[in-house]
Amino acid sequence: MTPLRVLGLAGALAAIAWPFAQAQDVRAIQAREARRTDERTLAYFEKFRAALTAKAGADPLLSMLVFDEQEAQALVHASRDAGAEHVIYRQGAWIGTDGRQLRPWAPEAGAAVARFPLSAVQPSFVRERMNAHRADPQKATDFLGPVRVGYFGAPVNKLLLEIQVGSMSALGLSAVQFDLATGLKVDVAAALRKSN
Repeated sequence: MTPLRVLGLAGALAAIAWPFAQAQDVRAIQAREARRTDERTLAYFEKFRAALTAKAGADPLLSMLVFDEQEAQALVHASRDAGAEHVIYRQGAWIGTDGRQLRPWAPEAGAAVARFPLSAVQPSFVRERMNAHRADPQKATDFLGPVRVGYFGAPVNKLLLEIQVGSMSALGLSAVQFDLATGLKVDVAAALRKSN
C-alpha cells in the first residue's frame, strides 16, 4: 500500500472515530460535573449543619431533613414531644417559610420512632451511597439530589435516607432509599406494592 493510501485510510478511520471520541469526551465531562454537584451538595449540608447547631443547639432533634447544593430545610423539635419548627437555610442565610411547607413522610408516627438527631445523618454516609450509585458506568452522569431523611411508615417502618435521581441516560426521575441505621438499600416501591 502506498504512503498516500495509508494516509488516506488513516484519515478515513479518524473521521469515523471522531464522533465516538467526542461522545466519550462529553460523557466524561458530564460524569465529572455530576461528581462536582455531589461535592457541592455535601459541602452545603456541612454549612447547614454548622448553622443549625448554632441556631438550635449541639445536636438538634429532627423529624424531616431535605438538602441539595443550594438549600437545606428541616423540621426541628426543641424536645422529643415538642412541635416542629420549619427552618430553611438558602445560600448561606436563614429565610422565611411563608408559602413553603415541609411534611414528614409519616406524620402520624410517634415521636419515639420518628425523631432523629442531626448527628444520625453523616456526610460520609451520604457520600458512600452517592459513590456506590456512580460505580455503575451507566449511572455516572446521573444528577443526585435533593437528599431527604425521615421516618417512612408502613410497610417500611424505618428511618430512611432517600436520594432523588435524575437519569441522563434514561431521561427520567426516580429515587433510591437506604435504611439510616444499617445503610442497606430499601426498595420502598416494592414494599408498597406487596402491601396492597
